[in-house]
Amino acid sequence: MNCLLVEEQENGVLLITLNNPKKKNAIDSQLYKDLTIALQNAETSDSVRAVVLTGRGDYFSSGNDLGGFMTVDMSDSKQINLFVQEAKDTLYQFVRTLIHFSKVLIAAVNGPAIGIACTSLMHFDFVFAAQNATFNTPFVELAQSPEACSSYTFPAAMGFQKANEMLFLGKKMTSNEAKECRMVTEIFPQQDVLPHALKIAHQMATSPPESVYTSKKVIRSEQYRRILDEVNAHEVEELGKRWLSDELKESIIQWFSKRTKSKL
Repeated sequence: MNCLLVEEQENGVLLITLNNPKKKNAIDSQLYKDLTIALQNAETSDSVRAVVLTGRGDYFSSGNDLGGFMTVDMSDSKQINLFVQEAKDTLYQFVRTLIHFSKVLIAAVNGPAIGIACTSLMHFDFVFAAQNATFNTPFVELAQSPEACSSYTFPAAMGFQKANEMLFLGKKMTSNEAKECRMVTEIFPQQDVLPHALKIAHQMATSPPESVYTSKKVIRSEQYRRILDEVNAHEVEELGKRWLSDELKESIIQWFSKRTKSKL
């Protein structure tokens, strides 16, 4: 099954759909790479003026697919170091692509957005969310640390106290709370989220292109993007250390044990 659907719409709109509902649209290494390539292709395409990202099924995305850690022999230092380096490179390139994406980027959050699916939303120009959508970043619970520049963008948008609730405590926000914290643009019934996102995408795609391009360039200025590049690089380095830690190994084992018991 193709876990990423890329469909051209009318008037220069590109619809990208996370298409693995059985795994709650979890993002593994290959899907990270496919998403990055899809966005890079959209960036260089003359026919694309706006991009909409959504998820198929009940979830927008459950975030990182932790199953990748279970495919690695944690006692083999060479193997785990190679795995972590590739994971770092893949994450860095994905986030960097979001930071430097020059065209209109819209999220149609049809359900829960967890981890990277939540933190990456701060790089979107519009975020439309379903009434039942939730937003959380259980990093500390999983012995990890912030990514996608959330250590910078969350405090900047919502203040340190609210950001700490999410990044330290893994607080699960409702759509209304996320809107109050400047993460969400508007809220709709679930069935209306994608149609509205596509409507705004068409509006942007048919607006004077140089005006749209220039507006985004000054709103997300070169200085702002330089800061995010530095934050991204720093976060990825710190995550690499987390991924090599004993805490992470124990946390992953406990997480999979809980999930297995819940299915019994």
